[in-house]
Formats: sequence, C-alpha cells, structure tokens
Amino acid sequence: MRYFFNLFMDGELVLDEEGTNLSSDQAAQEEALACKTELDREFQADSRTSAILEVLDESGRRIMALPVFRCCN
Repeated sequence: MRYFFNLFMDGELVLDEEGTNLSSDQAAQEEALACKTELDREFQADSRTSAILEVLDESGRRIMALPVFRCCN
C-alpha cells in the first residue's frame, strides 16, 4: 500500500505527491517516527515554532500525525 507523508509548517502544507510503498500501517508509523527524528535534527535551529508530520494511506485515511519540532525564540 502507498503512504503519503505530508508536512504542515507555519500554516503551509508540503504535500508528498509521490508517496512510499510500505507493507502495513505499522510500517508507515515506523517510517514516520524515523522521518520525525531526522526532521527534528534538521530543523533544530530553525526559527519555526511548529510543524506536524501527517501520514495518510492511499485512500486518504489518516494513519497518524506527529509534532515534528518545537523551537523557542
């Protein structure tokens, strides 16, 4: 099944238009946690105050949503 990992940052939506083939919802959740860890590191010094990583399956059903980073100014 194809899963899409969309990112909401400061009111903007960055769509994953390609998606990723994974075997199950659980595999998509594990992939989301790995992506979250990578994004946390990447944006650690960013001035943005919030972001959400949303995982949807190919039917558009939300599998999960994770806060990605929280920075303080």
